[in-house]
Amino acid sequence: MKLRSELGISLIEVAVATAILGATAALLCLTLLRVRELSTMAERLSRALVLAVNAIEQAHVGPTFTVCPREDGYQQSVDIRPFEDRPDLDEVVATIQWSGHSEQRLELRTLIYRPRSGGG
Repeated sequence: MKLRSELGISLIEVAVATAILGATAALLCLTLLRVRELSTMAERLSRALVLAVNAIEQAHVGPTFTVCPREDGYQQSVDIRPFEDRPDLDEVVATIQWSGHSEQRLELRTLIYRPRSGGG
């Protein structure tokens, strides 16, 4: 009678090992695709954040400036208005919109202190 180690690997063992390897490879491919998608989303969000920060920095210079409404697939708008009942504060809202799988939007808000001349 031959020992088990001399008989070799059975066909069932090979089939099970192949199935496990295939399932692992499929999960790895799905994970890599998801990582790529998340990386693209993060890149677009980072670009939108840079555009919003640049728009707010321009608003610090003065209330009248121009923002390019479209840049590389991003729509930009900046709204500057007095903040509540404080005449020395302006609220600046920079909004950036872009499309990925769906419409995305980033809104960045800040207050800018601008002392008004002629007050008492």
